[in-house]
Amino acid sequence: MVYQPHSQTTPMAECPELNKYSDFEVVEDQSQEPALRYFVHHSSQSAGTIIFFHGNAGSASDRLKRIRDFSADIQRRYNIVFPEYPGYAGDKTEKSEATLTANALAVFDAFQNVGPITVIGRSLGSTIANYVASKRPVKRLALISPPTSIVAVAGHLIPGLKPLLKTILVNHTYDAYLWAKTVDIAPLIIQGDEDKVVPIDMAEELAGQFPLGYKLVNIKGVGHNDILQHKEYKSSLNSMFRQPSAQP
Repeated sequence: MVYQPHSQTTPMAECPELNKYSDFEVVEDQSQEPALRYFVHHSSQSAGTIIFFHGNAGSASDRLKRIRDFSADIQRRYNIVFPEYPGYAGDKTEKSEATLTANALAVFDAFQNVGPITVIGRSLGSTIANYVASKRPVKRLALISPPTSIVAVAGHLIPGLKPLLKTILVNHTYDAYLWAKTVDIAPLIIQGDEDKVVPIDMAEELAGQFPLGYKLVNIKGVGHNDILQHKEYKSSLNSMFRQPSAQP
């Protein structure tokens, strides 16, 4: 229900997408448990790092094309990292909120000495980005199609299961609405007003939990799966790097 990785088990270093995006390095650190795995585009100027946490389906290799969401200037200035989740892309780790969030912090820590870090998350990845921002000093935070929790999304999609969801999803709640309360930065939230998976009112509810405020970009006529193709998504994301971050 929560996780939908590819059934294929192609090693990250052999993923076909690397033929299209040859400037990515594949990192697989098996010394950690679970293994630390990510694709990284190294900048030439080292102004900082962008970490992009993907949604629940597919794999990080599917998201290498998202580097095109960033301007050529941002690609030159920032390292851009696409982490792979435990239990995805052939990894045998049991998938859970605990393993995915702990792994996300490990990715952040791997880059904490390489300038300020911007964290971006999409759908399930937005809850993970939110968690990281509640635990680490994030420079910028962008949340795309962000739910208040995975339990809330499941309850919206399957109303008849609402009474049972907290039990069914006990290890997979991803309570972003709680983590948001301790985030010390005002996030950029990008949402489509025709999203049937994460309704606009859910994103607005989450936005209200951030103590330092937020910027909400409500893209008209856009749903959950087509938002990343919209020019307003890309322009909003890039404009974030031209504005000062809201930190105390």
